[in-house]
Amino acid sequence: MRNETRLRATQYIWTAFAVTMVVLLGTAGIFAGGLSASYVVLGVLICVAALGGTGMVWDKVGDDDAEEVMRSTEKVKRDRIDTVLRDLSSEDLQRLKERLQGGIIDDAILEERIVGIGDDGELITRLGKENRSDNL
Repeated sequence: MRNETRLRATQYIWTAFAVTMVVLLGTAGIFAGGLSASYVVLGVLICVAALGGTGMVWDKVGDDDAEEVMRSTEKVKRDRIDTVLRDLSSEDLQRLKERLQGGIIDDAILEERIVGIGDDGELITRLGKENRSDNL
């Protein structure tokens, strides 16, 4: 949630609190003939609710968790790429470099041929290991 949204929600919470308290005090003066203990307890409960609502609006734990998950996912992807690149032979690295510089990578073909990456970081293809570097 962005800060502008949080600020607007906080304004709504405290405006509602102020209006409720004015109505509560008005009814206490008109109907009860003064402020009784039940009105004080009700006012305190409403205040606690407003404070709790404000705390939930400004609680950034959920935002931080989402950012942490995204960073963790990106780190896993980078680690997988690093593992695959580390395991490539010199010839495979040279071919990869030439293909990247030449711009001749067809994502559709790669997605069709690559099944995934194994737990050990090895590239799993439909072609098999012997044809991997020549055809990808």
